[in-house]
Amino acid sequence: MPGGANICLQCEQRHLEALTALSTGRFTGQCSECGRTAEQIHSPTGEMAIHFENGRYRAMCMQCDRAYVPKRADLYRDTEFGWDQKLK
Repeated sequence: MPGGANICLQCEQRHLEALTALSTGRFTGQCSECGRTAEQIHSPTGEMAIHFENGRYRAMCMQCDRAYVPKRADLYRDTEFGWDQKLK
């Protein structure tokens, strides 16, 4: 990473999985919060949410995304997404 910052191998792998999902439109990795795969969450499309945090992309299942977004209102509050989610 720029500036000599370090990242654990698991976080780097999840970041790369999220980048692959963004470029291909299909997620085949694991949720960065709970670790479940698309097959485990019974999502035929592999639908996941992608978040950009601290210079890395994170993919989450929709269940973890629903819990994560309100906790990170500091990131999203003043965005169109935040307004749609009615974050305060």
